[in-house]
Amino acid sequence: MSYAVFSFVGTLSTTQLEILMAQLVDLGFEAFEEKDKNLDAYLLSALKTNALTQQVQLLANQHLCQWTEKELEDENWNAQWEASFHPVQVGDFCGIRADFHPNFEEVQYQITINPKMAFGTGHHETTHLVIEMMKNLSLSGKSVFDYGCGTGILAILASKMGAHNILAIDYDENATENALENLKVNRIENVKVATGELKDFEISAQDFILANINKPVLMLTIPSLAQRLAPNGTLILSGIMKKDQNEIENLAHNSDLLTLEINQKGDWLAIKYGRQTTV
Repeated sequence: MSYAVFSFVGTLSTTQLEILMAQLVDLGFEAFEEKDKNLDAYLLSALKTNALTQQVQLLANQHLCQWTEKELEDENWNAQWEASFHPVQVGDFCGIRADFHPNFEEVQYQITINPKMAFGTGHHETTHLVIEMMKNLSLSGKSVFDYGCGTGILAILASKMGAHNILAIDYDENATENALENLKVNRIENVKVATGELKDFEISAQDFILANINKPVLMLTIPSLAQRLAPNGTLILSGIMKKDQNEIENLAHNSDLLTLEINQKGDWLAIKYGRQTTV
């Protein structure tokens, strides 16, 4: 399996980098590495088409930067990713590290992941925001659905927090394979991992749903996620840019969801919802 790395070179601000990454995720890019004010974006080579490169050029024009592209073999990617992968700590609540890093000294929950190409190492603001929100959740004995699980970080954390019935799905087989590896590393046995889209699964009412994806997928699935939420359940959405908040909120409210909390990190948001109750 090989990947292509697209390198964007220019004087990109932090906001521009975040917007560009969100736009590239929508095109199928899986991981990113920021280099000063430049960006490397990684795409499975099989997904590269003329239409996609035309979209990349339009984005480069929009952000006033240049771009180049080259093939990168899988083993070279992993060596590079391991070299640049640093531990992530969310206060004293959760620490995320690779198995070649030392243990955290003072965190409530510690997660070990093998850095692969699947998205979700805890470095991105969206994952960080969801973990921060999870700190105040009472998951003991509850059901949790991790939609767009990536490396499985959120499902692993839910299990460590005492959730009993956990389902984690992702449309990308590479992601679910990596999630299974990380479950094994963390000795987690009560998480079911599956590959597919939301429509492929019959999912009963869930106490908690975690969806850290991106705007296009959320806009398509918020109504369905709301239907899969238990009457007193909680839905956390992330992968939302501040500029898209109103659009997401309007759809959520039209799906009988009530906004409970909004957290922001940079230009990214995580929003917590509950089910609206009728009198």
